[in-house]
Amino acid sequence: MKYQNYKTTTAVFAVLMLAACGGSGSSDPEMMQDGALFAVLPDGSTQSVNEAFTAGVTLTADGADTTALELDFNNDVTTPVESTFSLTSDGNGGVVVVNNGMSTSFSATQREGDDGFEIDNPGVSFVGVFGQSNNIQEILNGDDAYSGAVSYLAFPENGDPTPIVSYNVLGARTAPDVMPSSTAVYGGGFKIETLPATGFDSFGDSRTRIRGDAELRVSTSGAISGVLSDITVQAPGSNDRTDFAGTIAMSSSQITDGTFSGDLTADATLVSSLTGLSDPEVGTYAGRLYGPAAEEAAGTLTLQADGSEGPVNGVGFFRGED
Repeated sequence: MKYQNYKTTTAVFAVLMLAACGGSGSSDPEMMQDGALFAVLPDGSTQSVNEAFTAGVTLTADGADTTALELDFNNDVTTPVESTFSLTSDGNGGVVVVNNGMSTSFSATQREGDDGFEIDNPGVSFVGVFGQSNNIQEILNGDDAYSGAVSYLAFPENGDPTPIVSYNVLGARTAPDVMPSSTAVYGGGFKIETLPATGFDSFGDSRTRIRGDAELRVSTSGAISGVLSDITVQAPGSNDRTDFAGTIAMSSSQITDGTFSGDLTADATLVSSLTGLSDPEVGTYAGRLYGPAAEEAAGTLTLQADGSEGPVNGVGFFRGED
């Protein structure tokens, strides 16, 4: 059972998950524009993620908002894939999640303490949704944040559909014609979960978690770039986080219609620290601006790195506030 060791490691997330309330699960056209959720409504008023969620709007992630890995448990192979994700309140304290067309309803009774919602049918499947960027209870039902990240896992024992892990940013977007200040600095954090591209034992026993600080800066030309620093690595099966010297650069990208994307490159210090890293080019990032005045920047991280023991794939998020 390749997913069986996952539950022993979920406690390390230490985040509160979705305590949904209210809403009918519809996408109110007054709150949505062209199928997307924006922070400024047609009447000029504003909305945060929790206001939209509480009103019953379906929160969606696609394109720059989501990154995913398929996990072939039979052949021990992981593969980056495109993904779509949505989350809606069921109106009774639970949530309805749809990932790549697979719909799962989590009732209020299927909340597992502070970890999140999960459905575990031993020998059949494991499905779960977990908060990542911060306290999702506060994002969706409490504070006035415009963005937040959640992860989703679906591990059917028979491999149909293919097991998947995805990271998804949900948020109220900045209008495409609104640009951040040329002095904007977005500070926050990031997380990446990695697995060998080939030859892994199980999700829980093979997963490495990389965390740290994220900072993105906007230039006078309207470009954005960033750096991932203060990096810690949590090895498979361990609860300890080890500090690693060095940084990962997020290459400069012109902001277009509120979105941006680029490459991830480890500096020489990090390459030296991570003795298994053989190439500084470690992946890509994609993100967008959130909030009425571009108060937040958030997005996804997709890792495809070459290590001394073979290629590694990973998915994650970054998020920062100006």
